[in-house]
Formats: sequence, structure tokens, C-alpha cells
Amino acid sequence: MPNWNYIVREHIAALRLPPEREIEIVEEMAPHLEAAYEDALADGLSEAEAEARAVQIYERAANIALYNEILRRARRLNGVADFAATNSAPLSGDLPLLPVEMEGHPFTPGQPVTLLWAGAVTPEYFQLMRIPLLSRMTIIDRVRECAARSVARLKGPLPPDPSFDG
Repeated sequence: MPNWNYIVREHIAALRLPPEREIEIVEEMAPHLEAAYEDALADGLSEAEAEARAVQIYERAANIALYNEILRRARRLNGVADFAATNSAPLSGDLPLLPVEMEGHPFTPGQPVTLLWAGAVTPEYFQLMRIPLLSRMTIIDRVRECAARSVARLKGPLPPDPSFDG
């Protein structure tokens, strides 16, 4: 059985958090890793594959937490008027890709995985980079709207959204 407390501590070490905050995070995240591990075992994965899947799920969440912590700290710096973050350098040609499992296309060990382009920016990025938006709706509003739709299983395609110009 993997030591989930150790794995979480290892991943958050770079944040140099106060010990009490580190304990909170470990106590919160370790049960989620355990549940993901147990789910993967129930799906028929080996112990090593199940551990890898659980850690992969955790790493995605840890990346989001890292961005939030960077944003929080950067906004507190004297002299910083605006701050935004991205997971790749603009126009660099680097493509941030994540392996994903899609319904109807289960993960098969030893086979190529489906990759999803996962470029991420904070909501302030477009304004700071002076990139005009095609709609008056903010990106974060649009993401929330799309996320609300994405959790429902639909019988047919979504009707066109007249409020979206893009």
C-alpha cells in the first residue's frame, strides 16, 4: 500500500508552507489519493498502475494549488500592479499536454494514451497581455457556464449559444 502522506508531502515541499498548513493539506489530500487508488484497483489496474493513476490525478490538483499559491504571493509583493500566470511561454511552440481517459476509449496499459491540449492561464492573463476578448463575457464567466453544462449527460447536441461570439 502506498504511503499517501509521504507522497503528498513530497509534492508540496517546494511550497515551503508552515507546518500546520502542510498537515492540513496532507490530511485533506491523502484520503482522495487512497480513493483514486482503490477505484483504479477496482477497474482492474495493477497496484503499480493504480498508484500511478492516483498520483497523476493528485498532480493535476497540486498544479492548480501551486498556481493559486503563486498568485496569492505575487499579489502581495510591493510594486506589483498586475499579475497573471500561464503554464507555457506565449508563442514558444511548447504544447502542454495531459493524458486523459475518454468515455468509450478506456485506458489500456501499453497502448498510446489520448492527449488533451491543456494550456492554462489565469483569468487576468488576457487583460494583462492586452489581448482583446471577442465577447463582453469574461473568460471566467464563460468557463463557469461551459463547466455547468459539461457535468450534465445530454441525449443530443447542445443548442447554439447566441451569447457567444467566438
